[in-house]
Amino acid sequence: MKGKPLQQTEKKLDKHCGDSVPSFITVYIWFQIFWSDYVGTSDVERSGRHEEVTTPEIIRKLLDMVMDRRRVKVHQIASSVGISSWNSISINFAIRTPEV
Repeated sequence: MKGKPLQQTEKKLDKHCGDSVPSFITVYIWFQIFWSDYVGTSDVERSGRHEEVTTPEIIRKLLDMVMDRRRVKVHQIASSVGISSWNSISINFAIRTPEV
């Protein structure tokens, strides 16, 4: 891009990237961002689910709950430990599956 016009940059990308070249509109958006003097280097905060982390503490809580009451429901584990139902299932499966 280095100070070159949009069309010239697109031709250069076509030459070097072949089939995996980004679309014209993507390159256009890149130019708009660069021309607007945007200099941020970090990701913008996004709405949505928070990233979940599986820590030894969470695994211990989950294991203790299951050992205390064998018939505890997945959503009960998830809400008391503070993780998603899917994450509680995957942790429980990993605990119970012997490593090969």
